[in-house]
This record gives sequence, C-alpha cells and structure tokens, in this order.
Amino acid sequence: MAELLLYGADRAQHVEEVIQPSLDQGKVVICDRYTASSLAYQGYGRGLNLKMVEQVNSLAVGECLPELTVYLDLPVEVTWARIDRQGDLFRQGDSFSPRAEDRLEEAGGEQLQRKVAEGYKKIAKKYHQTSLVFDAQLGIDQLAKEIRNALRERLQWFPEEKK
Repeated sequence: MAELLLYGADRAQHVEEVIQPSLDQGKVVICDRYTASSLAYQGYGRGLNLKMVEQVNSLAVGECLPELTVYLDLPVEVTWARIDRQGDLFRQGDSFSPRAEDRLEEAGGEQLQRKVAEGYKKIAKKYHQTSLVFDAQLGIDQLAKEIRNALRERLQWFPEEKK
C-alpha cells in the first residue's frame, strides 16, 4: 500500500510540474511508466485491489490521461535471458535477480514479472482503443519503425524518417 501511495504522490507531482504545463504549451509528452504501471505492478503483480489502484491513479492524475499507451510485449523468459546476456545480474542466495537497484524486479523475481506481464496484457485489452501492443522480440530497428509508423498513423505527429 505504501508503495502504491508513493508512486501516486510522485505521479501527481510529475503531472502538476511537468506533464500538464507541457500539454498547456501544446507540446507532445511521452512518459515512461504511467498509470498502467501501477495497475500492472501494484495491482496484478502485488495483488492490491484493482479498484483501489485505479482510485489512487485517479487522485494522482485527475483528467490527465494518455491519448495512447505503447506496450512492448516480451515473454518473461526472453526478458531474463536478455538481462543475463547483458551481465547485469547479481546473486541473491541461490538465485539471480536483475539489476540490484531495481527494487520492483528484485522483489518478486520471475514470478512477479509473470503476473505483471499478464496484468499489462489485460490492461491493454481493456483499454484497447488507446493501446498499441508491439512484439518486442523484433529487431530494434524493425520495432522502432513499427512504433513510429503506428504513432504517425494514430497521432499524426511523428516526423517522417530521413532517407
């Protein structure tokens, strides 16, 4: 509960000080991990009541909701394999966990990440009108191209690629 409230407080401050002023100036705002993250991590991952998570999100952001949310879908096994290849693991007892400084990933390991991944899928399905889901197993150039094309089509703002 404390984790959810802390993220809500941080998000409220971010909306007030950064996001809303930028939107008021007509700027495009791209935000990494917004309200869907709290639903996925604290709701689906940690098992907090989803309605309560939605209430905290609502208090934190008010009417400042995203026009579009981009989800990068990657199987948990592939995620952990990529982290392992990067040599970014630390030993914790008899197991390995990703990046010691990432408390959320460290706390529940693979089991938490599976719950979170399933949560993100449910959220994207529920809010399908404002969700774009991409296969993150694609090569980085192809993935970037697909995201740019989708953003260009849906929001009509992403600049054309230079040839």
